[in-house]
Amino acid sequence: MDELIFVIESKDGIVVRLTRKQWNHISFRHPEMAAKLNEMKAAIQNPILIKSYTEDIDKFYGFLIVFPSPLSAIN
Repeated sequence: MDELIFVIESKDGIVVRLTRKQWNHISFRHPEMAAKLNEMKAAIQNPILIKSYTEDIDKFYGFLIVFPSPLSAIN
């Protein structure tokens, strides 16, 4: 079995687990998320939005990460 990074319960009681394989995929495909593990956990436990879907996706966990705009460096 793949190494577990965390197992936490979401705000609506769903148990969410993140494996090393999943984290490697996320970090590789979305390098901007590589340093955001704690923010991911916080978003699962206390999302700003939970939206139900009737199709393949059961839940959508939303969270906002504000990155400085590259344009803000131009003065």
